[in-house]
Amino acid sequence: MKAVAAVMMLVACGGCSTVKAPLAAHAAIPVEVWTGGDDGLTQRLADAVRDEFSQSARFVLAPASTPNAFRVSIPTHAGRSEVSGRTRVTYDILFETAEHRLDERSGSCWDDDLRECARMVVKQATVAVSR
Repeated sequence: MKAVAAVMMLVACGGCSTVKAPLAAHAAIPVEVWTGGDDGLTQRLADAVRDEFSQSARFVLAPASTPNAFRVSIPTHAGRSEVSGRTRVTYDILFETAEHRLDERSGSCWDDDLRECARMVVKQATVAVSR
């Protein structure tokens, strides 16, 4: 409930100085997950990332175009390669605010365990907002 109230306050205040820095240490950080790839694999990865953020106490999923939201972007299609009969997924990820890019990372996991990638993205996001 507090997270929903924080997002509503963020949307209502827009550029208010009290909400200007959504990366505060104690408040849940509003986050949007964007994708540049429209294929099924990239969308499944994005869904896993959203699910992981929704379970995090540090972040709260924000409605699209929320002012001052922290953006996590999968800018291109996720890659795939066959390894011993399994599909290995690779991805690039950007961590940004409206003002600037905070970090850029890449990672990989198995297609049948996209949650592994999602957990890594949330860990990397936590580091990016702490800098």
